Amino acid sequence: PDTVDKFLGNNVLGVATAATFGLLINVPLLFEIPLVAALLLVGMGTATAATLLFAAAAGGPITFWGLAKVMSKKTVFTFATATWGLGAIAGLGILSVGLLWGIGNPQTIRIVENSNSGCSICLLRDAIDEADRGATIEIPPGTYTLRIAELVINKDLTLVGAGADQTIIQAAESSGTANSRVLRIPIGRDVTISGVTIRHGVADSTIPRHVVFPATVGGNRNHQL
Repeated sequence: PDTVDKFLGNNVLGVATAATFGLLINVPLLFEIPLVAALLLVGMGTATAATLLFAAAAGGPITFWGLAKVMSKKTVFTFATATWGLGAIAGLGILSVGLLWGIGNPQTIRIVENSNSGCSICLLRDAIDEADRGATIEIPPGTYTLRIAELVINKDLTLVGAGADQTIIQAAESSGTANSRVLRIPIGRDVTISGVTIRHGVADSTIPRHVVFPATVGGNRNHQL
């Protein structure tokens, strides 16, 4: 899903990739429909889906490779180039309409329940897992204690707390008793964290304390680590 979201998301790169991919596979009519449906299920954008559908089916029942047997290579190349261009224009048009009407606005998730029973951190963990790439997760005041393991943020997200003195995410209820760090952010992710305190992560020679982020974490203001 992350790879599909990265290269076939609702953006210019996704549209260009879909147009190119569609020309390369250029499959007979109807085969591309289940392909596009499957890719939509794992995160492909709607604009890129339309582009891929158009480019892959442009030759109808005959592939570009088949057309090359009955037409000159120059003609097929011109047809393929025009198909790529029209597919990209259509995809960018759909993308523009989506942005104009707010369809492509980043998702915002608000956690509305909080307790120290472990339920609150489950909600936070679920919110991170279920959030779309680029989403904002708003975390209300409270202390969120890990009960299972570290929180892994494997996508571009923004976490916004109610303030460093009000929203606390911790690996354990007291320092020196945790079995894990608090957060892990894999390389290549763009994560913004603000308005929270992150504390009580495990500290030893093998597991870095509190937060591990080989990726660059931006916008870390009004929080404590």
